[in-house]
Amino acid sequence: MTWCDNMRATLRGSSKTASCATQAVQPPARRDKARAKAGHSHSRSRSLSTIRSLLLPAALMATSACASSSYMGISLVPDASDAELQSLASRARAGEKQAQLELGTRFEEGNGVPLDIGKAKALYGQAAADTGGTMWVYMPSPGNGAPGRVVSVDTGPKQAGLDEAKKRLGFVVLCNGSCE
Repeated sequence: MTWCDNMRATLRGSSKTASCATQAVQPPARRDKARAKAGHSHSRSRSLSTIRSLLLPAALMATSACASSSYMGISLVPDASDAELQSLASRARAGEKQAQLELGTRFEEGNGVPLDIGKAKALYGQAAADTGGTMWVYMPSPGNGAPGRVVSVDTGPKQAGLDEAKKRLGFVVLCNGSCE
């Protein structure tokens, strides 16, 4: 079992080490109450809960890093597949709309990749979507009596979706993969 598999299993709760991850997401009051019954000191339980609260996000980030070796079924490991296809997939994954359109076309036509209308739809949808700009996010009260607030988040430069991707997406959805 690889390290990545072990991390995924831990987060899913299917290994012996999963108890640490699942305990970390228990509400602190319930966790502290359970430890008090077991005879653990309050300071020790607080330090353990702090450690566990730091480990869970680290484990989640590590698991997401494990999944980054491929995109849409195309390996991004050097020399594992065609360099041009890897470059195209890498650019599409990074959000480059033209690359998403080109890769979607390849999946629709089966050009250098297996024919997969579902992946073509997903890529056309990404390329057709408007992205970037300012997004407004509601942040609830932190619980100390302060009110919730709305904050602006800059998601990068505004990019309009590609018209060609919109046309292809409409055609693929309309035909449902059966048009010639």
